[in-house]
Amino acid sequence: MKTTTASKTAMVIGATGATGQALMSLLLNSDKFNNVIVVHYRPTPWHNHPQVNEIVMDFDQLETMEAGTEVDTVFCCIGTTIKKAGSKSAFVKVDHDYVLALGRWAVKHGNIAFHLISAQGANKKSMAFYMKVKGDVEDSLKTLNLNSLCIYHPSLLHGKRDEFRLMESISFPILELLGKIPFSLFRMLRPTRIEALANLMYLRSLKEPSGTNYFFPDDIATCE
Repeated sequence: MKTTTASKTAMVIGATGATGQALMSLLLNSDKFNNVIVVHYRPTPWHNHPQVNEIVMDFDQLETMEAGTEVDTVFCCIGTTIKKAGSKSAFVKVDHDYVLALGRWAVKHGNIAFHLISAQGANKKSMAFYMKVKGDVEDSLKTLNLNSLCIYHPSLLHGKRDEFRLMESISFPILELLGKIPFSLFRMLRPTRIEALANLMYLRSLKEPSGTNYFFPDDIATCE
């Protein structure tokens, strides 16, 4: 049962994704957060929840969003793939432009603590387009000088999803086996469990460390 100590407000964008759903469960059962703002482009399963204030909007307008209340923490869980987006430019819009727009919104509205799900291997100098975009948005966020920026670098995400992913199903047992080899290079290949990632994000939001902080697969695994 919840206590009456809850006083924080969280904003979640990407709540319907696998990690977003796990995070929503933690927030709505937390004794620290009494209000959760869900930002989405269409109604979500939480639109009638008493603790949820849902904002349905065009993400192209994120910077002009009106939350209607003071926000303590922003959780950015949005992300897509080039295949799902339909093109490289559409992928960049979601995984770079919308993320950066939300970061600018957070700075404008009191320099709110910002949590971002990125990817293991993100690097703006990477030859891989996906990793290059992820690295570029991280560096762009850092130039905003957020008081608290937490960036999570999970490896292959594994857990309950609403969609079947063939490559994940094939890769998981192989990477899980390699991840048990006691060498750092192989440990970094260990799949990241979705629930563990959500747990770490929630726990770090209770502390809101200052500056930019990175969390890697080994860090996330401690929350399994």
